[in-house]
Amino acid sequence: MKLPELNSKKILRIIGAVGVATALYFLIGGIYCLAQNSIAKDDDGFFSTWKFRIDKDSSAVVLEPGGIDFGGSQDMGEMGTLKVEVTNNHPSEKVFIGAGEVEAVKNYLDGVNYDEITGLRIFPTRANYQNHSGTIIPSDPASQPFWTNTGSGQEIRSLIWSPEGQNASLVIMNLDGSSGLDLEVIVKTNIAALFAIGITNLFIGVFLLLPSLFAVLYTRKSGNSVYPVPLGMLEDERDKGK
Repeated sequence: MKLPELNSKKILRIIGAVGVATALYFLIGGIYCLAQNSIAKDDDGFFSTWKFRIDKDSSAVVLEPGGIDFGGSQDMGEMGTLKVEVTNNHPSEKVFIGAGEVEAVKNYLDGVNYDEITGLRIFPTRANYQNHSGTIIPSDPASQPFWTNTGSGQEIRSLIWSPEGQNASLVIMNLDGSSGLDLEVIVKTNIAALFAIGITNLFIGVFLLLPSLFAVLYTRKSGNSVYPVPLGMLEDERDKGK
């Protein structure tokens, strides 16, 4: 089977199509962020920035202040104070959240099977994890003395976390320390991060869309162009056919 040859116009058209698709991704993401920024502000002035589900077999999920990649749009230092809301999807289970000094948290979870969140994306919302294997059952989290801020219950609505200023990790567990987490998590920021990210995405989308769209339209027009043939040439061809 002979593969079709790709000329320069076809290659340019493919590149243009990929560029258009990428531009649309950024444009939709920018519009989504701006829409969320306008409607997702709560009474305390926090914006609902990330909403995701934790479904893990481990005993804890940890967010370390220096270990989270926000997709290149913002870094942890620009996030300021965060507000965390958690709901346990098992009505009979209670959830525990604690913010504590990084080294103290690491010592507490040493040898415990837990997952660390290493990346958060806004559009589409996604959390990336790194598992730390272990076999030790953690001791009662609520009784630990190193927490600077804690919350517990079936639903937690307002735990404040300042990761950079306090050099504090955030730990989410079942209240009894058991393994198996099925939680809904909302992380909010008290700065208009969504607005900045939305504007950035729109700028990137427009920057990519214009040349990509031009490439697609140019190659389509060039490929479909019909050029007039002089009448004398048509008559000569007709005479040859007789």
